[in-house]
Amino acid sequence: LSLSLSLSLSLSFSLSRHATHYCYAIPTSNLIEDTLVKKPFYHSDGNTYCESDYLNTLEKCDACSLPIKERILRAVQKQYHPECFKCTDCGSCLDGVPFTMDTDKNVLCVSCYNRKFAYVCALCGQLIVSEDGSETYRIIAMDKDFHVACYKCQVCGVKFENEPGRGCYPLGDELLCHAHYKERSRDRQQ
Repeated sequence: LSLSLSLSLSLSFSLSRHATHYCYAIPTSNLIEDTLVKKPFYHSDGNTYCESDYLNTLEKCDACSLPIKERILRAVQKQYHPECFKCTDCGSCLDGVPFTMDTDKNVLCVSCYNRKFAYVCALCGQLIVSEDGSETYRIIAMDKDFHVACYKCQVCGVKFENEPGRGCYPLGDELLCHAHYKERSRDRQQ
């Protein structure tokens, strides 16, 4: 008795050449162990990719150099993972937060920028910055910087104005109104 067995298989799979190796789409027959069987694969732009080749098609984060798989944050002509876009001084995340850049192109949160570059009021010692994002004004007198609200007589608190007799009359390190300037000047002469 003699038996003859003949087996003929017809397998269908696609072969794609990628950057580093060949990737095979999942075959129609599960008789073949393939590089993508039971492994992650991605279909994009009409091509099937193994995970490593797919990740190589993605944009890379300019901060950590890893592929950006989800949401891309684009800022200062670069792309980031949202959690990687941070202030270069304090490290706080700037996703959805106002930021600015210094002259060296460092990305800074508003607080760090103000701490580094804002003027300090000579009277109250606070930064001269806007609370609501509007334009900020400062007054310079005696080579010092002042908030508009702090530019007043240090004795009586009257605000200085640009009118005769209502301006600032510095004496020593003090900002004085005309009346207190005359009074203090008399006291110094005696």
